Amino acid sequence: MTTYPAGSWAWTKPDGCSAIEVIVVGGGTGGTGGPGGPGGSGAIAGGAGGGGGAVSVAILRAEDVPDSVTVTGGAGGAGGVTATTGTAGTASSFGSLLQARGGGIPGGGGVVASFSAASPYGGLGNTVASTSGEYGGGGGAAAVLCCATPTAGGSSIFGGPGGGAGGGTQNAALAVGSAGGSNQTTVVGGGGAGGGSGQVGSPGSTVKKPYCGQGGGGGSGGGFNAPGLAGGKGGPGAGGGGGGGGGRLNPTGGTGGNGGDGYVTVIAWP
Repeated sequence: MTTYPAGSWAWTKPDGCSAIEVIVVGGGTGGTGGPGGPGGSGAIAGGAGGGGGAVSVAILRAEDVPDSVTVTGGAGGAGGVTATTGTAGTASSFGSLLQARGGGIPGGGGVVASFSAASPYGGLGNTVASTSGEYGGGGGAAAVLCCATPTAGGSSIFGGPGGGAGGGTQNAALAVGSAGGSNQTTVVGGGGAGGGSGQVGSPGSTVKKPYCGQGGGGGSGGGFNAPGLAGGKGGPGAGGGGGGGGGRLNPTGGTGGNGGDGYVTVIAWP
């Protein structure tokens, strides 16, 4: 079994194998940066969470797989700066035989793209904020008004969960970011916790499990009369959390958390 991280790699089919199992995980989208509050502005909302990458799995007959295959691990998207949407995660692929898309913008989950006819797996990811997926990624948590508590990022059974949203700045009690989504089949792969007022969001789990993306990053707490802080980074195949909102009388919003990188795992069976 070989796992390829983000980047481009060459895989060579070993002699004597009868089947090739491939797990492809797309990169997660970065969280949206929290807006600032220049001048005499009052309450400010936080940034939205990024969407999780999709997962696609196939078992292929060895004779249907070329002797050499280009393997691409998709990179997670960068988190946005003040009031800027994060960058979308990129797709991961095993040549032209299997592909899984990265997370969407803004905050939508990734979708499973074209895949080999030998694979029975597929399905669409959610493109609606905070909704859950199966093989597609979970949607990132939506930004909410300054005086409301954001919901958690969307979970996914196998895909990457979405990131949490940053907290607003109406007052210290409501300046709390939401948690990133988790993998619904295991406690490993949990989402990062949202930060309280003036606290950064926690990262999603970095422990890789077979066939699964990992937890979304938590959103930052809003800065109350202070700069917003950064959202948590998504685990592998997950969305980053949104940055916290800039504090009142402060123009600087928190940076969104980076999306987790995708990866590709290849197993050659005798």
